[in-house]
Amino acid sequence: DADADADADADADADADADAAELGPDDLPAQIACGLVDDEADTTVALAGSESEAAFATIALDEVVTLALEMPDSGDGYMILEIPDWMSTIRVFSGDDIDYEILATESGTDRLVAGSCPDEALSDQRWIFHEWGSYTIRINEGAASPVWMTFIKE
Repeated sequence: DADADADADADADADADADAAELGPDDLPAQIACGLVDDEADTTVALAGSESEAAFATIALDEVVTLALEMPDSGDGYMILEIPDWMSTIRVFSGDDIDYEILATESGTDRLVAGSCPDEALSDQRWIFHEWGSYTIRINEGAASPVWMTFIKE
């Protein structure tokens, strides 16, 4: 039915507009992260040199956690992020040149420029965790140490 298709297209356009507005300059999590870029990190973490050793670099998520991550001498760096709640949406902010992956998660959005400070070269990515638990993060080799990352629970 043409009317149903038109309604679905209008709803999709409205959702896209809402998402774009939410991630723009008035986006509160991005404002918080942008305000922390020049501040000293809450915690410095020496990343593990393998996935099997990641538990030695474990961080429990609070509402906002800013980290300075020290890369291993060679190879990728690994850490564990503990998610305390079911159905959590976490925003991850990092330099846009940092290549990272959260292993074994259900979904993450595309990485976008943080809308509140587009000139800071800061990326913003949403991750949805359907279950509480420990999740391994891998930061790919080549990242300049320390790697700045901020995690904000929505």
